[in-house]
Amino acid sequence: DNFYETDTAIKHTASVFGHADYKITDDWHISGGLRYSHNELTYHFDHPGLLIIPTPFTVDEHRIDWLASTSYQIVPDTMAYFSVSTGSRPPGITTIVNTAQQLSPIPAETLTAYELGYKVHTPTGFTYDSSLYYYDYSNEQIDANVLVNGNSFGLTLGVPTQLYGWENGVRWAIDRSDSLELELALEHSKYVRFNF
Repeated sequence: DNFYETDTAIKHTASVFGHADYKITDDWHISGGLRYSHNELTYHFDHPGLLIIPTPFTVDEHRIDWLASTSYQIVPDTMAYFSVSTGSRPPGITTIVNTAQQLSPIPAETLTAYELGYKVHTPTGFTYDSSLYYYDYSNEQIDANVLVNGNSFGLTLGVPTQLYGWENGVRWAIDRSDSLELELALEHSKYVRFNF
């Protein structure tokens, strides 16, 4: 059967944030931040010739994210730091449907990130950055194809995911116009479980 799409989506987003730094000593600093966000998405499903859903479908989210970090200047050209923060991707709507009952929300993607790092920046033009990180997603949004009664359709799942790794970067400014850069990154990720 032939059909065409005249769907409309209306999105409203508002946020406010604040950040503060405090110097405990000349070498030791701490920082913190808060972010409040409101996201609303309204979807009008209109596929003449296939399916028309007269009632708009809406997802709405109010969320607070935060950041806490600390850094220490070991020597004038060497610093170590640690940070923990949260973040999110707003919820969405599954729009590949054949019935009104299949129109459903996609959970918000939420993340808690941990990072431990080390930085060396010397006056001679040599820099070295290294960091260990761990990301914990409670609902990473991934696309999947599902087979039901011989019919395949796509949907977006919220999947708990863990990701961690080690990143390194070395740069040597040989002179004003030439530099040498080396990078090494090791990363591992896994889906903890699939929620259908």
